[in-house]
Amino acid sequence: MNFQLEIYQLFCYPRVFIINKTKASVDDFGEFYDLMPDAETGCRDRTFIPFDPEEEVLKKYQITEDEYNYISGLLKEKLSFGQCNFCS
Repeated sequence: MNFQLEIYQLFCYPRVFIINKTKASVDDFGEFYDLMPDAETGCRDRTFIPFDPEEEVLKKYQITEDEYNYISGLLKEKLSFGQCNFCS
């Protein structure tokens, strides 16, 4: 698998996310949101929650279920960062 992932300085979304020469979408791998939103203080618990692998996504990126799980785990690690006040 050819895989590239670089997270933005702002943490919210990948700057570069490419799988086997295909521009990838975080939305294919899970949901990303604030579990405890607070308009005054910004994100209090920004979290990425992976989906179970779907055949359509595996085919789209030409990856195995193990590779999908690896990518999902990496996204969870990199995009679940808790509190952030950048947007407030």
